[in-house]
Amino acid sequence: VRVLESGVGSGALSMGMLRAGAQITGYEVREDFAERAQTNVERFAPAVAGNYDVQIRDCYEGIDERHLDRVVLDLPEPWQV
Repeated sequence: VRVLESGVGSGALSMGMLRAGAQITGYEVREDFAERAQTNVERFAPAVAGNYDVQIRDCYEGIDERHLDRVVLDLPEPWQV
């Protein structure tokens, strides 16, 4: 299952989806959050860390990924995407 998650935060939701078999591309506008999420996934879910790609991106500016199965928007105004 290919998932785009925007607003990855600490990576907690990402880890749950990764453990369930997802391949995740994460968008995060805050570099410190993106780094924390990547570090947390590598530390607490190393077996699935290879299925996780976090980018410093703002999905309000558009989404490049295609052929997604799911999109998770943890944003203040998700209807703007």
